[in-house]
Amino acid sequence: MNETRLDKWLFHARFYRTRPLAQAAAQAGRVRLNGTRIEKPGHAVKPGDVLTLGRGGQVMAVRVLALAADRPKRPKSSTNCWSSCELFANTAASIPLPPGATHRNHSPVFARWSLVPMTYVVTEACIKCKFMDCVEVCPVDCFYEGENMLVINPDECIDCGVCEPECPPEAIKADTESGLEKWLSVNAEYARSWPNISQKGEAPADAKEMQGVPDKFEKFFSPNPGSGS
Repeated sequence: MNETRLDKWLFHARFYRTRPLAQAAAQAGRVRLNGTRIEKPGHAVKPGDVLTLGRGGQVMAVRVLALAADRPKRPKSSTNCWSSCELFANTAASIPLPPGATHRNHSPVFARWSLVPMTYVVTEACIKCKFMDCVEVCPVDCFYEGENMLVINPDECIDCGVCEPECPPEAIKADTESGLEKWLSVNAEYARSWPNISQKGEAPADAKEMQGVPDKFEKFFSPNPGSGS
């Protein structure tokens, strides 16, 4: 067996309690395969593939080491699946990680994983556009509203990526892209003082006209909070 379904592997490797939960995560776009967002639970995975998925407010980077025909039993000595991970330390090949990241094993057979802090950020393309389509799809309500733009709280974002394609001006970017250090700082700063927004509101009347306008941060940015929802 050289490959298997994504949802089946996630269930067998104990990342989800049931296979329907694994299917739902894939269909919602909360799993990435080799950097590409996956929306089909039947997508094939094979040894060597790298998955990213959110869990507990962080993102797991997972390398598939092997496939199996069944779901293994949890060790009786463990109180839960996650506490058993430490039992298998240093038994599988590692994957490249940012400085300071640590490795643990989820299973001696299936995967090696690590919790890697990642986030999406809102850039200046949002200023005076603020369409708010992103707010509707966010599963953890990590958007905060300013007078003329939104920001993402980097401590709450689970890097599911569902907001990125919903943004008409393409203002939402993964913080792994180069040159976004300024925007990570802006998002973190104003998420602390602006109100949370969980429901889509009305976009500004001239939002479409403001798409693509350059240097909006210097010209139009407002530090004032929005109304939230």
